[in-house]
Amino acid sequence: MSYQRDGDLYYTNIENINKEAEKLEFEGVLIEDIGDPTIKFRNKKAKITDYIMGIGRFPIVSTRFKDLLSSLPDSEYIQFIKCKSNYFKQTEEFWIMNILELVDCFDWEKSEYVKRTKYSNPNEFWPDDVTKVEMIDEKTNGRNIFRVLDFPTYIFISKQLEGLILENKIKLTLVRTQDLTQVIDADPNDPGLARWGHENLD
Repeated sequence: MSYQRDGDLYYTNIENINKEAEKLEFEGVLIEDIGDPTIKFRNKKAKITDYIMGIGRFPIVSTRFKDLLSSLPDSEYIQFIKCKSNYFKQTEEFWIMNILELVDCFDWEKSEYVKRTKYSNPNEFWPDDVTKVEMIDEKTNGRNIFRVLDFPTYIFISKQLEGLILENKIKLTLVRTQDLTQVIDADPNDPGLARWGHENLD
């Protein structure tokens, strides 16, 4: 199912992904065989955003956003996999974005969250209901885009990448980690875009 507002598409389902590959979405490892990923848009003529969140699947990015991320000095930590689609403009290309190597940089003392016990191991914990995120800077290793080991469902970006996104008017929503209620639209002409943000980015 795809989700849209005013003709813009923000996220969609991805079909034909191998079951084993699906399990690796939040593992931060290179995927050798993902299958034949195909994006199915409900509205084939929807205006495409540069970041499309697959529900329960890998995020999808436009070629424009892919090229920007590929220009970063730490781009070796991102795997891009080309997708098929039913979009009416066949020249428009879409890419699965797989972020490699989870980063152990979450600041358990300065962040604000509810501490939960993992079902698999009562001696291990994970942060839930996070309202403020702080990172241990020296442990991020200068990464511009990454997932955090303790809660890999979120994607975080550096201030440098935020600046590039705003400068290039990449169409997505940013959420400040110091205050998860503060949202920024990379496209200032579309303030409603913030309401459809699906990931927290900093």
